[in-house]
Amino acid sequence: MAMKNWLLFGAAILGILAVPILYSTLKGYTVWYWRNPHAHILVNGQPVPGYVHESKNDLFVTRGDLPQHHSYLIRLTDQTKGTSHDCGDWSASSFFVFVIGHVDPPCFMNVVSSETPEASVGPVRIHGATLEFQTTNGNVITVNR
Repeated sequence: MAMKNWLLFGAAILGILAVPILYSTLKGYTVWYWRNPHAHILVNGQPVPGYVHESKNDLFVTRGDLPQHHSYLIRLTDQTKGTSHDCGDWSASSFFVFVIGHVDPPCFMNVVSSETPEASVGPVRIHGATLEFQTTNGNVITVNR
């Protein structure tokens, strides 16, 4: 009988925790970014270490070839275009999933000077599962998803 009570108690706690998570996700207050294990990042045509996290309309590209990881937020506006936002000192976690809430999200409120060498500039060009953008120092970053 005691085990049954513990199981009911555990189920109630999980239910209580699940309700706000489901609500905030369904209402758009929380966005889940899942790591794409098949994505590859190239800088000037050369593969570099890094990872890509994707949601429905956005993705975070994180380069691992620099002294500190460097992330870019790519907003997919349609099938052929997107916009890039430099994340400055913030970089996405390497964990397989992370969550961003609607209050003070990274890369949006952060005004990063476009004079930093690895800041993204210009539009994002999308060709099927491949996207491409440039940095201020002229590097071309290509992501194959």
